[in-house]
Amino acid sequence: MDKKDFGQLVATLRKESRNEFDEPMNQYDLAKTARIPLITLQKIEQGRQVNIKPGTLLNLAEALHLNSRATQTFFLASLGIKDVQTIKQAAAPQDVLAELTQTLSQLQTPAYILDGFGDILVINLGGLAVFSLEASDLHAPHLLSQHNLNRFLFSPEFENLHTSMGEAQSASARRTVMLYKLWTLKVRHHWYFRRLLPELNRYPVFREYWQSPSFHDEDIYVQYNPITLNHPEFGLLKLLACPTHAITAQGDLYLFSLQPLDAHTAEVCLHVAQDLGAQAMPVAPWPKPPTPADSLSAG
Repeated sequence: MDKKDFGQLVATLRKESRNEFDEPMNQYDLAKTARIPLITLQKIEQGRQVNIKPGTLLNLAEALHLNSRATQTFFLASLGIKDVQTIKQAAAPQDVLAELTQTLSQLQTPAYILDGFGDILVINLGGLAVFSLEASDLHAPHLLSQHNLNRFLFSPEFENLHTSMGEAQSASARRTVMLYKLWTLKVRHHWYFRRLLPELNRYPVFREYWQSPSFHDEDIYVQYNPITLNHPEFGLLKLLACPTHAITAQGDLYLFSLQPLDAHTAEVCLHVAQDLGAQAMPVAPWPKPPTPADSLSAG
């Protein structure tokens, strides 16, 4: 991202953070907490601060409660270099997605591909089966979040899925949101995410964890997520959502394979793959249009 985008990112992260009175941080709050001059913060948010000292960035990351991995992304973003400038053009973005889709179609476990916004681009039939979803559930044209993984994990319309997670649902949900905060850091300034987040915040549990101050002392070292499901047909399933990260000039992609954590779950995954096959089902369009106007014209 360029300096203007980075400034918008800092402003967005500031507004997501809370001050000592549990109100959204204003510029004065952040400057004070980060121990930097107010004028410096204003220049950063306006994209006018050409050189930002490492100490200033560290202070901002700490004041914004960024975890270790997010801090690394934050530093890289501050350089003012657009993603497209750091990626060789040997492979077109659609070719990268095609390669991930081909890999997904060979997996014998439930799997899906997400973009950097958390939208499901491709899913196999095993992924639908373990989450007790129908293909029609993946589409709700009146919602911007219709294809977003968080819709299925947090929207009240999928309460049966949430209930099937039992006591592990709370820990899994918290870690899901922590990972989502990390993976979306580079796109917080994007028009699509700015419209998507308010919709996701309508889901009470998502909103609770997105805004929760308990995140401040937690960190992410490994980017997997344990999932436990008491499936109505398959019984107790213990899975580990393991992402394979791909970079493209149009943003990051993640291929998630749900790996079995016990013998019973492994047997279920094998039977599901044999019965349903590993067909890859396209879901959401990609990449996102660069502006809302382009989105309307594409529609």
